[in-house]
Amino acid sequence: MKKTTPPKHPRIFLSQMKVRISFFVWLLAAMVGIAVYFHGGQFGGMTGSVLTTYDNAAPLEAGRLQEIYVRVGHPVIQGTAVAQMDSSLLDAEKAVFEAKAQALAGELAAVADETKRLEALIARQLAGEQDLFALRIKQKSLESEITASEIEKQIQLLEMRIENCTLRAQADGIVSRIYHSPGDVVQIGDPVLASVIKQPPTVVGFLSEYNARDVSIGMETYLTPISRRGVIIRANVVSLTPEVFALPGRVNPLPSQSYRGRRVILEPEAGSTLLPGEEVQIHFRRPWTFSLLGSLFKDEAVQ
Repeated sequence: MKKTTPPKHPRIFLSQMKVRISFFVWLLAAMVGIAVYFHGGQFGGMTGSVLTTYDNAAPLEAGRLQEIYVRVGHPVIQGTAVAQMDSSLLDAEKAVFEAKAQALAGELAAVADETKRLEALIARQLAGEQDLFALRIKQKSLESEITASEIEKQIQLLEMRIENCTLRAQADGIVSRIYHSPGDVVQIGDPVLASVIKQPPTVVGFLSEYNARDVSIGMETYLTPISRRGVIIRANVVSLTPEVFALPGRVNPLPSQSYRGRRVILEPEAGSTLLPGEEVQIHFRRPWTFSLLGSLFKDEAVQ
């Protein structure tokens, strides 16, 4: 016959449970501490953003905006017209120069024809050399006037200025902002609209001064977009400022204190789905916690 163990007193049972729970709490805290040390540290809090490069369509001289051909969100191709400045005054000025050039050319052609006619008459001894000499002087005078006035150069310059009134996209991209409306007077260099240039994503981050020596060019890193849980994107360090400097206020995580560091440029792997301006967390060791989250949330792809 088996000997039965009498049930423990509730106080003894609770005391033993407290000891076990305390042990597991300390064990869990130790594991978290080790994970943070080896997989996070100060690097774990380093943030960056995807570089955004803009193509600003701006006039080379002040004028009135006549028309805008695109809207926000529209794709643009390099060389296509995106806006038109008013060129009516330049067109009128060009017309004046063209009329003057046409008049001088016509007068010069008439003198040349008359010179040929007199030369034919002189050859037949029907006219004197004095009339021919006067025509040649007039021809030289007209040629000198045309050369001195540089009418052709003036017309070419006006054609160039008229062409510059058509604002064109300098690179493939997507229209991001429109700053003016038709009818506005736009000053020299004041952007009419801006487009985000299509290019492979580049991430810009700021490395703390405490870790300024721990990163080198070519080093492999991992990016986790703030807006997409469980996604990990590999990247490499392609640029690193040689000096340590105070970070500007807009990127300073501690506005009340001076925060110093180095600027880091990262190149994500090909095919990365990062949007311009998107914020990312930068890790210099693969974050196992995010790998775990990526397996739990199957709707997100781990790159």
